[in-house]
Amino acid sequence: MFLFIYLAVSAWAQGEPTHTVLTHSLPNGRLWRNLDADSKLLFVAGYVTGVSHATTLAMAMEAAEHRKDRRFSQFILQTALARSMDNNDRCAALDRFYGTPEYAVITIADALEVIAARASGEDEAAINKMISGLLETLARGQH
Repeated sequence: MFLFIYLAVSAWAQGEPTHTVLTHSLPNGRLWRNLDADSKLLFVAGYVTGVSHATTLAMAMEAAEHRKDRRFSQFILQTALARSMDNNDRCAALDRFYGTPEYAVITIADALEVIAARASGEDEAAINKMISGLLETLARGQH
């Protein structure tokens, strides 16, 4: 699945050098802004499917270990996806997020986490702190 997404990302970003549309090998806002509406929807649908599969595996692992707490699977769901949003909403939110030019280096996965936090009711100060932390980490080359 990763190979398919990587090849698709490379094809979509034909007008941009690869190093500008990827941040540490992950697609970022520069790539997002170069996608057409159908490609954006396909990208988000693939991402959501991947997160859903990861959550299912985490839940199965937790059940196999007879864990009563489901922190790992809940963490994946809460941080990676805004459950109240559909894929069209996620695409629109990414368009708004990447409307701020300095956010272009933030990976799409990280942007979706910010969007999920906002959709779950985090206050704007916490959201701004998340974004600042991402930008600072990227500036130090540690992400």
